[in-house]
Amino acid sequence: MSELREGIFRLQTRRFGNVAEILVKKLLKALDSTDNSYDIKDGDVKIECKFSRALSESKIKVTDTTVLQAIYHESNRDIAYEGCENFKWDCNFQQIKKDLFDVLFYGIFFSDYLVIYKIPSGEIDENIKYCNKQHRGNTGEGQFHITNSNIELHSKYLYSLLSYEDIEKCLKLH
Repeated sequence: MSELREGIFRLQTRRFGNVAEILVKKLLKALDSTDNSYDIKDGDVKIECKFSRALSESKIKVTDTTVLQAIYHESNRDIAYEGCENFKWDCNFQQIKKDLFDVLFYGIFFSDYLVIYKIPSGEIDENIKYCNKQHRGNTGEGQFHITNSNIELHSKYLYSLLSYEDIEKCLKLH
């Protein structure tokens, strides 16, 4: 399973997002969206998917003298879900356009588990630290962060906790 986990953690942003969307689609037995406003559809329910990877804070600044040390440190930043509150980390969920979908599935890949949350778009608000400002001049788009210090705010939206073995089984489904 370490190869699966390593592969997921190393995927570039769009490919990483595609894997997460396919995983949610298979978990729900949902369909691809026919509209670019959201990712997948379960009956009449429009679903958006946003996922991130939990990595500890980079503590080594990249400079002329520390460049190799900073590079080598990157391989030691993975965080396990168990005890994740004890490490400083930050996952940013961006470009959330609440008016374009009904439900948001969002999650964090830790080194040992994938934690998936499910929230109706109408409940995405300041209670989960949502901010409707992301970029200057944007309208109808926002973001929120899950960190070691606020992960508990999301516990009521917990949908599933999957091991990497569970992830592999789900991805093998047709």
